[in-house]
Amino acid sequence: MIKSKIITNKETYIIKFVTDEEILGLSNDHEQTWFSQQLIKLNFYKLNVCNFYIVFDSDCYFIRNFKILDFMYDENTPYTVLSKMRGNISEDNPHIIVKKYFGRNGYAYNYGPVPVVLSKKILEFFSNFLKSRNITFADLIKITPFEFQWYGEFLYNLKEKPFKIIPIDTFFIPFYIEQDYLKFRKINTVNDIIEQGYLGITMQAGWVKELIYKPSIFRPIYKFFDKLMYEIYRREDNPNINFFKKCELVIRRVIRDPIIEILRGKNAKNS
Repeated sequence: MIKSKIITNKETYIIKFVTDEEILGLSNDHEQTWFSQQLIKLNFYKLNVCNFYIVFDSDCYFIRNFKILDFMYDENTPYTVLSKMRGNISEDNPHIIVKKYFGRNGYAYNYGPVPVVLSKKILEFFSNFLKSRNITFADLIKITPFEFQWYGEFLYNLKEKPFKIIPIDTFFIPFYIEQDYLKFRKINTVNDIIEQGYLGITMQAGWVKELIYKPSIFRPIYKFFDKLMYEIYRREDNPNINFFKKCELVIRRVIRDPIIEILRGKNAKNS
C-alpha cells in the first residue's frame, strides 16, 4: 500500500524500503513504541546503505524541490542542526542532562528539529564509545528520550571529528504550538516561507490541529492592520506631529498611495 502511493515506476533512481523489524532486529529491541522509533533512527546506519542519512518525522513535508547540497556542505560534510538554547533552562531540562552526561561546560545547544542529517561514521564511533561503558543507545534513551540531542552532543564533544561542524538552525520551519501557527499564518503564505529559506514545514502532530499549512483567508486584512500599526508606532518618536496629523500621514501612505499606484498602472496599460 505504501509503495503504491510512493512509487510511480517513472523514477530515475532506486527506492528501497526497509521495515522497522529489520532495524529493530539489529538493535536487539523488538517492541514497537516511541522508544523503539528513536532506536531505529540511531541504528539505521548498521544496514550499511549510505554514509549519511536524513531523518524526518511523519509530520514533516517539503514545500519546494530540494537537492543533496541543501543538506550537505560537500560530499563528506553534512550541515549540522545546531542552535543555542535561550532563556532560563532548568537542571532537569533534557539539553542540560545530556550536556552534563558528557561533562561539557558552556552553553546548552539544541540539535533539532527534524530533519536532521546523521553520519554513519559518527554513529559507529558513538556505538564503540557506549560499548566501552557497557551500555547501549537504549540505555541513553531511558535517561532522557531525545535521540538527536544525544547524537549532536556526542558529535560536538568528539575530539577528532571526521568532518567540520557546519551549523544550520533548521531546514524546515517548525510549528510546535497552535497559537504560534495561528499567529504566523495571519501574515505569511507558503511562498513567504520559501523566500525565508526553508525547504519544508513541520506541523507538530498532537499540538497543531492542521496537517498542512494553510494561510489565513483574512491575510490581506491582517497585513493591512499590521502595516497600519507599524506606521503609527514608527512615527511616535516625532514630537512635532500631533495625533490627527499622524493618522493623516498613515492613511496617505497605507491607503491612498497604493490606490494611486494601481490607477497609474491601469492608465499606463490603457495608453
